[in-house]
Amino acid sequence: MAKRPIFLPDIESDINFVKIINIEFQWTPGIAFSQQQKNVKSIVENAKREYNLNILEVSSKSMDPNGKKLSAFNLALNLEKLDIKFDHKFITVESAYQGSKVFEDGGPYIEIYKKGSSEAKKEIATQNDSVLLAFDFFGDKWPNKPYTAFYNWLYINALNQQNNIIETLMNFDGYSDISFNPNKSINCQAYSCALYVALFKREILQDVISDKNKFLELMKKIEKICYKSVNKIEKKENNSQGLF
Repeated sequence: MAKRPIFLPDIESDINFVKIINIEFQWTPGIAFSQQQKNVKSIVENAKREYNLNILEVSSKSMDPNGKKLSAFNLALNLEKLDIKFDHKFITVESAYQGSKVFEDGGPYIEIYKKGSSEAKKEIATQNDSVLLAFDFFGDKWPNKPYTAFYNWLYINALNQQNNIIETLMNFDGYSDISFNPNKSINCQAYSCALYVALFKREILQDVISDKNKFLELMKKIEKICYKSVNKIEKKENNSQGLF
């Protein structure tokens, strides 16, 4: 058996925007796609059986076409809509995130933006021994803390560019990502989906994502509640680098 979190939009809490429930399910070991889909089926079915929740798996392993589309490896940002001029009109959220990293010995890596998500992630993974200092997205500089702010901002902006995506997301009670292990990772596309829906339902989405300072303040508040308790983020910088 294994436990993984599912993420639900929270529109009632004064201090949080995403509710997290840990679901226990039958884990099928292995890296084959078919094995991963067994795990997806198990966590989705258990969420339905135990909590009566309709969950969308948001990853490339999803059995729902919408979930596959919303994987950060597939979801693309339209740079023209962000008033950014670049050789490529579209870049994936994953490539944008990886290429924007600034380490002690280099970055950002503009050429990474042009590459596919898997290749971008592999190339930046070679920097694991270097300390991640910040992010630089076409000159728009983001601090390394709150830890998940920049990733969430990229992902939510990409969602916001999709036609009718809010209607799709609101067909579900919450979201899962079978590849997300809270003991090993920080950023989670399923969490970002839940946050997006919560911001939309509270009618503050456009206000928050159009103002970086407001977004950073929001993430500073809710990250302390969600991520530091669920993902066990280390306080020491040298111990937190592997989580990115």
